Amino acid sequence: MTWKNDQWLSKILEIPCFKPTSEVISDSSNLISPELPGFYQVKVPIEFQSFISNLISKKFTFFDSHFCFELSDHLINKKKSYLYTLGLVDKNQLKSLQALAIQSFTNSRYYALSIIKHDHIDRIWSSWIADALEDKERVVISVNKNLETVGFLSVRVISNNSIEIDLLATSPNYRRIGLAEMLMRSISTFLPGYSSIKLETETRNSSALNFYYKLGFRNISTKLIFYKLYRI
Repeated sequence: MTWKNDQWLSKILEIPCFKPTSEVISDSSNLISPELPGFYQVKVPIEFQSFISNLISKKFTFFDSHFCFELSDHLINKKKSYLYTLGLVDKNQLKSLQALAIQSFTNSRYYALSIIKHDHIDRIWSSWIADALEDKERVVISVNKNLETVGFLSVRVISNNSIEIDLLATSPNYRRIGLAEMLMRSISTFLPGYSSIKLETETRNSSALNFYYKLGFRNISTKLIFYKLYRI
């Protein structure tokens, strides 16, 4: 395995950024050492210990971990709410959803890296949210109170029977009243026919972990994220 330029991240950080040309799918995969100066990042299944040892020998540093969850069953809609309505998002609403998402997500693994400026990290987060919402391949479901959107869910289809959740956000003023669960349970209404729901979340996000376990998701794998800032 070799490296390819991550144009999106390079533009935001204003330095060359690289990621592997493909996913790490084998413990025996051979990752070529960095040759060009820049920021390198790779995500590895935790069971690939030989590959991880190889990364560490190449002076890569661990800085985050994710749980990969899957639910192989339908989430049943509960009793209809008369205070909140659910619907598919019109593309004209995306700017307001972006503001809501930025409000909701205050942490990023990049903030733990002293080598990256915080204003650059803010741009990473804002740009990633905008790209996720504007992607035509994604379906965005919102929960609304009167005319105000107070939460949303972004989903993409990854196979004939599987979908993946990449964004779930609720307004800070409407937390702990069941809106996130309402959004999750609406998937079977707006995207019927899919038997598997997948997602990733940071292992340190205890509230998200408890939420997904409560809904019946199971942890199918753990991935570790390593980086290296290579200078000649």
